Amino acid sequence: MALWASGDSRADVKQYQHVLNMKPTWRVPANSLAWILATDRDESIRNGEKAITWARVACKGKGVYHPEFLDTLAAAFARAGRFKEAEQTALQAATLVRQSGHKGLAKKIEQRRIRCHSGSAFSE
Repeated sequence: MALWASGDSRADVKQYQHVLNMKPTWRVPANSLAWILATDRDESIRNGEKAITWARVACKGKGVYHPEFLDTLAAAFARAGRFKEAEQTALQAATLVRQSGHKGLAKKIEQRRIRCHSGSAFSE
């Protein structure tokens, strides 16, 4: 995420893609790339289907128990216009994060789930 914080999303996407070309099953950069592709403010960078692909990499195996990865998958589904899947995935993420006691993240995920329910994607 430090790459993304630099403010140069295009360069960040290239760096994540480079890392994932070397190790395509690495969950953390896959999740980070998916988040950028799903939520970046620059419409030309956003790509829902590619975001879904990378978010699914992050959610494989034990990643499915990681609420942040599920939140990213929900964002990717929403970006691709797949709002029902987005809402269901956000609900899974919210349930997991509430069980962990992380109230701040639970609130953010719930707000995004409500946006998915209303048929709206979101940008950061």
